[in-house]
Amino acid sequence: MPQSEEEKKQKKREWYKKNKEQIKESGKEYKKENKEKIKKQRKEYRQTPQAKKLTRINHWKERGILPPCSWDEFHDEWEKATNCADCDVVMTVGERYNTPTTKCADHDHSITDGSPNFRGFVCLCCNLRRG
Repeated sequence: MPQSEEEKKQKKREWYKKNKEQIKESGKEYKKENKEKIKKQRKEYRQTPQAKKLTRINHWKERGILPPCSWDEFHDEWEKATNCADCDVVMTVGERYNTPTTKCADHDHSITDGSPNFRGFVCLCCNLRRG
């Protein structure tokens, strides 16, 4: 008699509980033996568009930005924005260092009730001016 999906999941959970310590130890050993390989893989992954997107979204979340749409839609809009909403300068995307024209997601810090607080995509100069 074939098992249902829920039964299979339950069996996996039970197996994991029984073997949790062994799995952890195995993972530690693998990490210890493959440090350079893991380091290289992580470095390569950070250069992918997906990793850059997730990093950017996490950065916005840390800053307290709440978009009026989903994070995916918000990121798509960010990518499409080329000119500052205030001064119309062509914005740049800083990889490591910010410049006066670096693209920023501006938000209203006074909105703390959990509602969207995003005001627009602006250059760093306009973002600092807005406060």
